[in-house]
Amino acid sequence: MSSQTSVYSGNGRHVFDRNDLSALRVTINPNPEKIDLLGDFERSDAVLRWYDQEAGLKLLGFGCFAISTASNAIQDPLEFLIEGQCYNAADLFTRIKTKLPKWLWTTPIGFFALRFDAERMSESSPWCEWPTTLVQIPKRIIVQRDDQHAVDIRFELDKSAQDATHADEARVDLEDALDDEWALAQQSPTLSFAEESVDFQSRVSEVEKACRREIVDKIVVARSTHVPCEKTKVFCPRQTYAALVTDYPGTTVFSLRQGRRYFMGATPETLVRVTESRVTTHALAGTAIRNPESMLSDDKIRREHSYVVDDIQASLDPLCDELQIETKPTIRPANNLFHLQTKVVGIPKAGYSIFDFVGALHPTPALCGLPRQDSMAWLRRTEPLDRGFFGGPIGLFDASGQGGVCAVAIRSGLLSQRDAIGFAGAGIVTGSNPRDEWTETEAKLGAFRSALRTVTRLDPRDTAQ
Repeated sequence: MSSQTSVYSGNGRHVFDRNDLSALRVTINPNPEKIDLLGDFERSDAVLRWYDQEAGLKLLGFGCFAISTASNAIQDPLEFLIEGQCYNAADLFTRIKTKLPKWLWTTPIGFFALRFDAERMSESSPWCEWPTTLVQIPKRIIVQRDDQHAVDIRFELDKSAQDATHADEARVDLEDALDDEWALAQQSPTLSFAEESVDFQSRVSEVEKACRREIVDKIVVARSTHVPCEKTKVFCPRQTYAALVTDYPGTTVFSLRQGRRYFMGATPETLVRVTESRVTTHALAGTAIRNPESMLSDDKIRREHSYVVDDIQASLDPLCDELQIETKPTIRPANNLFHLQTKVVGIPKAGYSIFDFVGALHPTPALCGLPRQDSMAWLRRTEPLDRGFFGGPIGLFDASGQGGVCAVAIRSGLLSQRDAIGFAGAGIVTGSNPRDEWTETEAKLGAFRSALRTVTRLDPRDTAQ
């Protein structure tokens, strides 16, 4: 198990009141330099790299100040673990806001990632070392919007000199653990599951029959592909991330680090954006490899898309005072594909946070199916792979704990030194053709596969594991 997972423990301990947060120290430093998302990629302790190209937002998160990995973290009152003790999230956000100028209250200070299915975990899965849910405030976060100056924010508890010495010792232990982990990785290849075309098409056929019999309206089936590295080379996370940024403009490019393993992607899909006065999202469903205009008159694709639009409306209506939905879909270029898109804008009711909206929307019919519970039950019975964070929500939350942005982690994969695993899914409805769905998933997997970059192996500290 990687060195970071030692932090993923301690849920259920005593929750301390806000007076225990009096030692919280927040340091704010304007940074005149632009964020270099690729700088010091392998050697730093950056746990998250985020580039929302559409919104012009860049973010780097280093280390761990506060964390929650409870599987129901975003449904129940959120509690954070800080240095072995649990604190109520609402109290923590209140304390943080007193330390920040008001203009920074809507600035992202933390991130979250959820498995597609919290009940689907396997020891033989490549995700076996990853938590079910991850909600984290880094020790240091650097944020930059568009061409503005970056802001460097640091969180810590005011500690004695003796505590600082212990922290230095822990940092040395962490570096040693990373080196030990790299050596272990040479003996333990990444576990993966790659499905043959005939097996995938058989699953698609069974789902299509279920749709025709009206057992379900739609199910999204997923598959993975395993890409081993050449013997004399290793995968380079820095160059791979750079390729995702360069090759797929308009997407949100993310890299979530677990030890020396990375979950990376360039997703075109936003689950939701939340501010105090506005909620925005979009239905993104229906795919074409070529001739995108044909989607507008394709009955199968329009039905697949309408399921997502209707579900978003039903999910958001209880949380919004007002909701506006485009009457006709448009075509959205995404990576090497095209999708139908319908934009949705609303005014949120008071008291609902980014986590409430994520909980209401996930999983959408674009990644799971309809009806939601029946589709998920079908996938648990028949899908041979653990999706892990693929298809799950991944996003940022602000200093108020209310606003933020959440993407859907598609066009993504896992990257280690010797192996890469890409993931893709396809929505199946009545009339879906198994061979066409295989071709569609191949095209989607191509977004991750084509971005993979390798370097000649020289030294473990120059590459990822």
